[in-house]
Amino acid sequence: LIDNAVKYNREGTVVTVRSIDEGDFIHVEVSDNGIGIEKSDQAKLFKKFSRSEKGTAERVKGTGLGLYLARFFIELHGGKIEVSSELNKG
Repeated sequence: LIDNAVKYNREGTVVTVRSIDEGDFIHVEVSDNGIGIEKSDQAKLFKKFSRSEKGTAERVKGTGLGLYLARFFIELHGGKIEVSSELNKG
């Protein structure tokens, strides 16, 4: 998650990582001021081999497995992962 935030963020801006103790769970939030993710891409973000076809994704190397594996392991441990993004805002 942090790696993606850094890769897709605008140069010279900040990636913020916060953790919040919620009793039985730890809420981890990663935010940036990057290119954002279109609604149509958000729906497939955690699918195997999924890559955005817009913005800097064309220039950023990757397999499309990172977020798929993140979701797999998070759910394996009883957690969940979600995305909230606005185009051109991160």
